[in-house]
Amino acid sequence: MKTTRSCLILGGMTFSLLAAVLPNSAVWAAPSAPGAAAPPGPGASPGAGGPPGGAPPGIAAGPASPPSADPHDLEGSWKNVPQPGDVAFMIGLDLPYKPETRALVSRRLEVMKQGTPVASAHLTCRPTGVAGALFPMFSVMVMQTPSKLIFLSEEDRDVRQVLLNKAHPQNLKPTYVGDSVAHWEGSTLVVDTTGYNGYGWIDEWGTPHSDKLHMVQRFTKADGGKTLNIVTTFDDPVYFTKPFTVKKQWQWDSGARQLENDCSENPRTDAAEGMVFENELFRPVCVKAIENGAASAKVACSNKPQAPKR
Repeated sequence: MKTTRSCLILGGMTFSLLAAVLPNSAVWAAPSAPGAAAPPGPGASPGAGGPPGGAPPGIAAGPASPPSADPHDLEGSWKNVPQPGDVAFMIGLDLPYKPETRALVSRRLEVMKQGTPVASAHLTCRPTGVAGALFPMFSVMVMQTPSKLIFLSEEDRDVRQVLLNKAHPQNLKPTYVGDSVAHWEGSTLVVDTTGYNGYGWIDEWGTPHSDKLHMVQRFTKADGGKTLNIVTTFDDPVYFTKPFTVKKQWQWDSGARQLENDCSENPRTDAAEGMVFENELFRPVCVKAIENGAASAKVACSNKPQAPKR
C-alpha cells in the first residue's frame, strides 16, 4: 500500500504535490505567467524537490507479457510517458486563455512556486478527473469488453467507464470524471466526454476547466501495440477563447501490478492550515489534532457549511 499524496500533502508537509514529484528546477523555475517559456522538463536531474526519502517504491511486477498487436484491443496496463520538453503533469502554458483565466493560472503558479499547496480535487482525496485521464501519476489498467472499456487508475482509484456505440444520456448528473461514450474510426478509438462538475483541473498546475468542458480523445496504438498515442481536444468556452488540442503518449506497462492507494480522509491540522483554499468545498470538515508533533487519534470536526464554487 502506498500513501504518496497523503504523506506529502495531508501529512503536514508544506510542499505541494508538484514540488514533491517534479525535479527541483522544474518547480522553482516555473514561469510567473502563462505564455512564458516552460520550465525544464522531467529529464532534469532530481534536486531537493524530489520525494522525501527518495523516489516512491517500485510496483511489484508480475510476469512480463507482450501487448496485443490488435489495434482494437487496448486491454492491459499502461503508463504515461512525458515527451521531450514536457513538464510533468502540466498541459502547457501556450494555451488560448481568456484574460481572467491567464490571471488565475498565474496566481496559482506563483503560490506553488513558494511551496504552498493550492487545494484541488486531487490533493483533497477526490477523483482526479481530467488530469488523471491525460497524465496519470501511476499505472492505468484498461479492461475491455465488446460493449465498454473501463480505465482504472492506481491514484486516486479513479474509475472511468467508456460505453461503446452509445449516446450520452439526457439529464446527466455532473461528476469529476464526466460521462464518456466512444466509437471506432478505423483503428482509432474516439472517446467523447461531457457532464463534468467543474470542480477539477485539467492538470496539476492549476489549469481550470468548467462544467461546460467537452473533451474528445483519440486513442491509436502504434509500435506493435507498445505505444498508445492520445490526441485530446478541449472545448471549454468558460475559460478558453477557442478549442485546443494536446498530444500525449502512454506506453505498455508489462507486468505492472497496481498497489492499493490510501488517501487520508482526515488531514493533520497543520496541513490544512498550510493550504490555500480557493474553494471551500475542499476544506476538510474533520482534522486530526497534533500532539507532541504527531497526529493523534483525536479528530475534530466542524459543522461549518461549505459553499461549493466552480
